[in-house]
Amino acid sequence: MIAAGVSAVVLGGCSDNAAPTQVGPDASIATDGAANATKGVEAGVSGDVAVPPESLRFFYTNFEGYVPPQANLGDCKLKPTQGYATLGAPDNMFADTFLWCPVQNKVVVTLPFLAPHTSIDIAFLLAAIDSLDGTSPDGTGDFFSVSLDGRMIFRQSFANAVFIEAATNMVTNVVQGYVPPPGVELARRRALGFTPGPYWLDSAYDMGLEPTLARIPHSSSTATIVFTLSNDQTSAFDDDESWALDNIRIAVGDAPRFATDAGTDSSFGSAAVDAR
Repeated sequence: MIAAGVSAVVLGGCSDNAAPTQVGPDASIATDGAANATKGVEAGVSGDVAVPPESLRFFYTNFEGYVPPQANLGDCKLKPTQGYATLGAPDNMFADTFLWCPVQNKVVVTLPFLAPHTSIDIAFLLAAIDSLDGTSPDGTGDFFSVSLDGRMIFRQSFANAVFIEAATNMVTNVVQGYVPPPGVELARRRALGFTPGPYWLDSAYDMGLEPTLARIPHSSSTATIVFTLSNDQTSAFDDDESWALDNIRIAVGDAPRFATDAGTDSSFGSAAVDAR
């Protein structure tokens, strides 16, 4: 178990003989085959023979004061979670900080040297912040998406805003395209600290329970996962609309979908495992 307040980046090796070492802010890689991994990282060779990198079975980060080198963040940055703190299952919740992003920005996670596998799982907590507008009549709007090696896996519109009829001043909620399965929605149109409302509120989702992100067919030795929230505007402002990620967990093959099963960290919930 990783102590509260300690950032975690875990890259799990493919051996089943020992639990992976955990990593804090001063390091970025931990594997089951610690000796081989250390040789590969520090020197890359053993005498005249190249030491192959340790095969990876899972990647995990909670962004608690640390950004893993496997993630390219663009303009995203670590921010306090404010009212999102403690939302989620008891052992998979938003903590002190998360990775906040402006609209139109991409987060790219690149994982090399994956262990042999036939599928991949992508799990994370998603914060949908401020005046997201759902789907517009012309088909544009605010869409959150996840792609894997250039293939779109998930793309749905998200909405927090309201529509005010000019003639009558009647207020109605903007319709959101995404209909979350049971357990995914953690908060809906609540004041979670980023704007006071009442028209622009915030929502939260446990995307580890989204079926389209589980058991995705995949067998390549590398994986590139891209997260983004985009709209038909050229830019968006900090106080207008944004999004955030927390507790990203990517597992391949028969690797446990949640870190508790791997014996490495308690940030992923047994309740979510049971729900699977």
